[in-house]
Amino acid sequence: MLKIIAAISLIGAIACAKIGINDIDVGACEAGISMNQMCPGDLLVKGDFCYEPKCVEAEINKRAGRVDEELKKKKEKQQKEEEDRKQQEKEAEAERKRKQKPEEEEINPKTPVKKEEEEKPKVKPRCGRESNMCRHWVKQGFCKNAAYAESIRVQHCGRTCGLCQ
Repeated sequence: MLKIIAAISLIGAIACAKIGINDIDVGACEAGISMNQMCPGDLLVKGDFCYEPKCVEAEINKRAGRVDEELKKKKEKQQKEEEDRKQQEKEAEAERKRKQKPEEEEINPKTPVKKEEEEKPKVKPRCGRESNMCRHWVKQGFCKNAAYAESIRVQHCGRTCGLCQ
């Protein structure tokens, strides 16, 4: 009788170790052989053995954890693939634009001329009758206002501006 109990305990310990429960005491997983898939008390049936509920719950949680990790890895892999795909699309688009730009310059000969014109420094127009600024100052009464010094009026209206003199 003692040998049978020892054998059952050994089988239970092996079964708990086979389940892969590291954080639960093997002695707490004492199992017995189920009779027609029936176990006494609150023991749970798994295969041909009866287990403590803690052992079965721990195994379920451990399996769920593995499944969660696998799902996370799959999601991370999909996100990485998506990011790589987007990066490749951006690079392809940039390359296409770079190739298209020289073609447009060859088709449109005015483009280089515009670049040369843009590079020239812009010269401010001299104040004269044709200057919009002179007309603006006259309309505002700046040129006739004695509150402003003559040097300032000359600076803004200019000596050649007939409207200011």
